[in-house]
Amino acid sequence: MKPEILVFTAFTETSRNALEYACAMAKDRDYSLVLTHTYDPPLNYAADALAFSSIHSSMEHTEDRLQAEADWAREQFPDLQLVHKLTFGKPADCMNELLGEYRIDFLIVGAPQSNGEFWGWNDEFVDTINQLPIPVLIIPRSVRYQQIAHIGFASDYAKPLLPQQLDFMKRVLDAGPAQLHIIHVSVPDKKNDLKRQEHRNMLEGMLQDYQPVYASIENTDVVATIIRYIRAHDIQLLIVIPHRHGIWYSIFNQVHSRRLTRINHLPILALPD
Repeated sequence: MKPEILVFTAFTETSRNALEYACAMAKDRDYSLVLTHTYDPPLNYAADALAFSSIHSSMEHTEDRLQAEADWAREQFPDLQLVHKLTFGKPADCMNELLGEYRIDFLIVGAPQSNGEFWGWNDEFVDTINQLPIPVLIIPRSVRYQQIAHIGFASDYAKPLLPQQLDFMKRVLDAGPAQLHIIHVSVPDKKNDLKRQEHRNMLEGMLQDYQPVYASIENTDVVATIIRYIRAHDIQLLIVIPHRHGIWYSIFNQVHSRRLTRINHLPILALPD
C-alpha cells in the first residue's frame, strides 16, 4: 500500500488550494490521499426533535460538501487514489483517530485565514498542530506545488532533533535536490549558549551529507531577521518546530501577523515536538 497524505478541508478557497497542492504532490511522489473534514456539533442546543433534525440536516449538507471536494479532486487527477471521510468532534482528536486507521505520513492543511493573510494564526490552530504526532504542511492560498530549490530550517538549538524529526527532514531533502539553510537568530546575552553550541555540533554531524548552509545572525528582532533572510535567499519552504511557549509558538499569533504577511507566499512545515 502507498503511504498516505491526510488533507483537511474547511471548504474555503485556501483549503481547495491546499487540496490541489496535495493532489499534485501525491501524483509526483506516489502517495494516496485521505480527505477529511471534522463536524463539531454545537454544545448548546435543546434536546428536542427540532434541534436534532437541524443538526442532522447540517451533517448531511457537510457530507455533500465533502463529497463534492472529493469528486473535484478525482476529476482533476483521475489516477489519484483518494478516500474521503467525515469525522465528528474536535479536529485534533479526529485526526489522531484517523492515524490509527490509515498509513498517514503527514498532514496538509490550508492556512487558517481564508482572506489570504497566511500568518494570522491563533492559539487554537497552533494547539491543534502540537497535538498531532505527524508533520503538518501548511499551504497559503497563493502557493502552487513546485520543485523546491531552497529550504530553511529555523532553529534556536534549544533542543537536539528527535530521531523522527531528523528522519522526516532527510526524506524532504531526498525527495529532490534542494539546498538546506539552517537559520539561527542569536539574541544577545541569551542563556545556555554552551548547550546550544553542543546541539548545533550534533546537528552538523547528523546532516553533514546534505552540506547545509549555516546562518547565525545576532539580532534582538527574531521575526524581522528571519524575514530578511528568507527574502534574500529565496527560501521556498520553512521548517519549524513550534514548541509550546517557544519562539515559534509566540510568533504564530495575531501580534506578529501584520509583519509576517510580507512572506505570506511561504509554506510552513511544522515538525511534531
